[in-house]
Amino acid sequence: MTVDDRDRVKVLSISHNLMLGIILGRVFLSDLNLPAGSEVVSVQHEFARRGFGLLIQNPEFPVVELGSEAPRMEILRIDVPDGPIYRVTEEQVDDIGDIAETCDHLLGALELSVSDELHVAGIRSSLPDITKKLKAWVTAVTGENPWEGL
Repeated sequence: MTVDDRDRVKVLSISHNLMLGIILGRVFLSDLNLPAGSEVVSVQHEFARRGFGLLIQNPEFPVVELGSEAPRMEILRIDVPDGPIYRVTEEQVDDIGDIAETCDHLLGALELSVSDELHVAGIRSSLPDITKKLKAWVTAVTGENPWEGL
């Protein structure tokens, strides 16, 4: 059996907050100080751990046998650049998930064979609520209302 670098992996667990920082561009993978030569090859949501798992590949890691679970690794240090890192509660994660689900329903409704006018009316009636919820979410997470006074 041949071994290649795809067999040399570890899982790095990170929180929702840290993942949000990465998504928002406030934290970079280089800020995680991974070992030299490391590459993130996969990301998965880990419900039980209430976070995300980054599958890290590195030619220096020990080989993980086929059928075995990849070992976990710890973040040794995070160098966070200047700027805010937002704290997001589980409730806020659920709120943004609800908004995404509403958008999914609207997209699914577009597949129905009804008139264009009915599609537009459905979207038009839903957008104010979606906009209100998104603005409230941003304000709650950042502590600032960028729409105030507009």
